[in-house]
Amino acid sequence: MKNYSVLLLLFLLLLSCKGQDKSMLVELPEAGFGCGFKDSKGVMWFGSRGNGVYKYDGRSFIHYTEEDGLTDNNISCIAEDGDGNLLFGTSNGICRFDRITFSHLAIPQSDTSSFWLDKVYPIVNPNQVMSILEDKNQVLWIGTNGAGVYRYHNNEFSQYLSKVGKVYEDSLQHNIVLSIIEDLSGNIWFTSLSHAGVSKFDGESFTHFKTEDGLSDNFVRTSYCDRAGNIWIGTHGNRKGGIDRYDGETFTNYWKTDDGFSHNNVLSIMEDRAGTLWMGSGVTNLTTFDGKRFKEFRSSEGHVYGRIFFVVEDAAHNIWFGGHEGLWKFDGKTVFSMIATD
Repeated sequence: MKNYSVLLLLFLLLLSCKGQDKSMLVELPEAGFGCGFKDSKGVMWFGSRGNGVYKYDGRSFIHYTEEDGLTDNNISCIAEDGDGNLLFGTSNGICRFDRITFSHLAIPQSDTSSFWLDKVYPIVNPNQVMSILEDKNQVLWIGTNGAGVYRYHNNEFSQYLSKVGKVYEDSLQHNIVLSIIEDLSGNIWFTSLSHAGVSKFDGESFTHFKTEDGLSDNFVRTSYCDRAGNIWIGTHGNRKGGIDRYDGETFTNYWKTDDGFSHNNVLSIMEDRAGTLWMGSGVTNLTTFDGKRFKEFRSSEGHVYGRIFFVVEDAAHNIWFGGHEGLWKFDGKTVFSMIATD
C-alpha cells in the first residue's frame, strides 16, 4: 500500500509538471513573431504580424488582441517610455499600454494616393509605425513605413527625414525607418530602407552617412549600439552591403563569409552579457560574432534557426529569438522551443 501511494504521488507530480510546462508555451501566430522586447520589470513582450501581442512573465504567456483593447493586431515594434508604459507600433499609429488599459496615440497621416504606393508597392503603408524610441530627455521618436520620422514632444509632432533617400517613380521620397537607437553620448541614429543610409542627430542637426562615407550600402534595415559605444549597422544585403561597425571615426565593413555569415541580409543585432553579437537574418541562419569570426548558431542537437527577426536577452541572461517559424529560448546550454505542439 505504501509503494502504491508513492507511485500515485509521483504520477500526480508528473501530471502537474506537464501541465506547468504546457502553460509556458504559446501557439505560433499565423505569420509568426516580428519583434521582441524586455521591459524595465524584466517582463518579455513579443509582437506578431496580425495576431496581437504576447506577454511572458516567466511563468506563462498572456495574449492581447483588439478584443482586449489593443488598437491594432499588426505589431511592428515594441518600446517602453519613462513612465513604464508599453508602446506598440502598429498599422494604426502607437498603442500605449499602462499594463491595465490600452490607449491610442495617432500619428499625422500621410497621403497614400500616389501611384507608387497604389500600384507599385501597395503593401507599403507610410502611416505604419516601424520603430519607436524615447530618448533620455523623454522625447519620443517614431519611425514610419514611408513618411520618415516624427518627433513627439509636449503633445506636438515634428517631421524629419521625409525628404531623404531615393526619388521613386512618382517623383516623391518615401523614407522607411525601421530602426532608431540612442548611443552612449545621447545622439539619436536613424536607419533608412529608402537608400538614405543612416542619419545621426546630435540634438541640433543631422549628419548623414552613406557609401561615400564608408557605409557598405545605403539600403539599411537595423542598427545597434554596443557597450563600447560602437554603432553596428545591418543592411538589406541585396547589393554590396553587409554589416558595418562605426567607432566614431571610421567604418569597418564585414561581408558574407564562409564561417557562418553566408548572406549580407541582417534584420536584427544584439550584444549579450559576454560581448558576443547575435545577428538575425531573413536569409542566413542565426549567427554569432565574437569580434573575430562569425559562427552559425546550432543547438546541442545540431539544429539551425532561419528567418530570425529579433534576438533579445532576458533578465536571467537567456537568449530569446524568433521569427516566422517559431520562438525559442537558449539558456546557454539548451535551446527550448516555446511553441505548443499537438
